[in-house]
Parts: sequence; C-alpha cells; structure tokens
Amino acid sequence: MIIITHDVHEQKRLGACIGKHITEKTVIFLDGELGSGKTTLTQGIGQGLKIEEVINSPTFTIAKQYFGDRELNHLDVYRLEGLDEDMGLEDYVYEDSVLVVEWSKFVDTSMFDEYLKIECEYCDEGRKVVLSAQGSSHEALLEKVKLCYI
Repeated sequence: MIIITHDVHEQKRLGACIGKHITEKTVIFLDGELGSGKTTLTQGIGQGLKIEEVINSPTFTIAKQYFGDRELNHLDVYRLEGLDEDMGLEDYVYEDSVLVVEWSKFVDTSMFDEYLKIECEYCDEGRKVVLSAQGSSHEALLEKVKLCYI
C-alpha cells in the first residue's frame, strides 16, 4: 500500500490510524532517510495507542518505553549500524506490546515471522509512505489501516 502524506499532520494521522487498530503484539519496522517522517509516524502510533507522553526520537538512548492502551517500545538503531551481534529485539516483543524499530535496515529482521514494514521517503507532494505486511495478523492490521486512512 502506498500513501502520500502532504504534511506532519497527515503523517501523524496515518500513524494514529495504525495505533488505534493494533489489537495484539505488533512489530513495526521503519526505514527512510533522515527527516523522512519515521519519528512523526511513531508519534501518531502513540496517539492511536492513547499514550500521553511526548514521543521523541530515541537516537541517543537507543530505546524508549511508553505506556497507553499497550506498551510501546520505540528503538532507533541508527547508531548501531555495523554491529554484527544479536541486539535482543525479541526481548521487546511480548503479549500486547508494540515494537517500533527505526532504521530496521541495520538489524536482522528475519527472526520475526510477522511484522509491518513501513518505508518513508521524500516525494514532490510531501512524503511517500510504503506499507507492507508479513504474516496474517499484520496483514489484517494493514487492511484496517487502509479502510481507516483512505
């Protein structure tokens, strides 16, 4: 699924649509250039999960944890590029939790059978957001997002 967002508000609205339709443990891998809207999308996911804290980029802390309708574990692995060791991502995924990993291209995602993959990139209209799903529960989530956002 490809969505064009024209500004920050639309990027957050898309994220909120994702967050409010999460019904079980969910893994979301985010990729895109610096400033392409990964953290903005995560802020929207937090809104959809009814998280009241301000969500900001965990670039320097690597991981942040937030609580709303579900626990949100937000990781930014940009600074870990080139590490060839297990980062323990599976430790952040458990019943009813949400794991969002920014810069997932730097990690081995093959340990997960199910996930939502989101790629953000610049385009003339704003941001092009490409969403794809792996696994039946994440495919169902993507279908709900499609109905909610479009």
